[in-house]
Amino acid sequence: MSTVRRVYQLVALEGATLHRVKKTLEQEGISPPKGGRYWNKKTLREMILDDVHRPLTPAEIGGLVSEGLMSAEVAAGLDPERCYGVWWYNRRRYVRTRDKKADGSYYWRKKITYRPRSEWVAVPVPDSGVPREHVDAAREAIKDNTRPVDGGYRCWELAGLMVCGVCGCRMSKTRRTKGRGYEGYYHYYFCPTRVNKGQDACPQLRGFRAEQVEAEVWELVRSLMLDPWRLLEDIEMMIEKERNTLRGDPAREASHWLDRIAAAERKRGGFQDMAAEGLITLEELRGKLAELDGLRKTAERELRAIEGRKDALRQLEQDRDALMDHYANMAPEALDSLTPEERHQLYKILRLRVIAGADRTLTAEGMFGEFSVQDESGTWVTPLR
Repeated sequence: MSTVRRVYQLVALEGATLHRVKKTLEQEGISPPKGGRYWNKKTLREMILDDVHRPLTPAEIGGLVSEGLMSAEVAAGLDPERCYGVWWYNRRRYVRTRDKKADGSYYWRKKITYRPRSEWVAVPVPDSGVPREHVDAAREAIKDNTRPVDGGYRCWELAGLMVCGVCGCRMSKTRRTKGRGYEGYYHYYFCPTRVNKGQDACPQLRGFRAEQVEAEVWELVRSLMLDPWRLLEDIEMMIEKERNTLRGDPAREASHWLDRIAAAERKRGGFQDMAAEGLITLEELRGKLAELDGLRKTAERELRAIEGRKDALRQLEQDRDALMDHYANMAPEALDSLTPEERHQLYKILRLRVIAGADRTLTAEGMFGEFSVQDESGTWVTPLR
């Protein structure tokens, strides 16, 4: 909390920007909440906007009760002479799905959406000790902060699809003027790790010219779309691999884990009854309940994994059908007339991922498999099978 109070002081009283706060904390050797060396400006912004740090009076807490965001019983149990912050429960919805890379390995994809405010639950927490005027002044100072407009002047076809092959960070976008006497801009994809974490955080030194990379990637995808049956064969191979990951009968496997959860709940009740009758000690009860909690978490994790694999398979099949229905029979002229926005949408259906190496090479992977890096002539070589 001393660090939190320092952040509010820097922004509210000294007028520091989030970038200056970030650099100040790093220079003083103060680690961010999850450890490490470098702070993220998004973390600082979320800290300032977090209602945990903004004290509310009992009257204001009563307003949350009238909105249905806090129960009257909880509010009645609070000390009327004290102030409280609010921690919001059930504000976000997390959906985790498992996606497959071209090499057959998997990675988890997490999607976060915000629930409507009516579904939030206000949980009162002790006063953080940050003066309310500091909180309000800091929020006022950053209220007009916006992300730089980097996409309004052009469509970035590989936005979100191009990653640094060294640190794995998603590539950012920027533009540079062509120089004195020249009109227009050069556009680049670059790894933001060195900007956010320091010059030694990633060896990816230079950016990649957007126009050149986008043209080369489109040349590859265009060649794939002109051979739709070969592309369909690659997609079917990927879908078959996905089906193979659903070992046995998914419904039967899910039923098995649901039975394990139900059995754990029955055992929990039995152990609690035994403790009430004095047949086992409280220490033994804690050990038994901890074991059952571990079993339940394992079962729930397996159920989520089963659902994730089923969802991934359904999405693959839907994207295959959309791809073949809409794009596969296009003439070359129709493909060439696709707008940058339409190309970007096609790339997303193809699960395209462009990996930029520190040696200036590119690798493309997706539903079509994986293509090796480009050679010096700028053409894509034979796909890796």
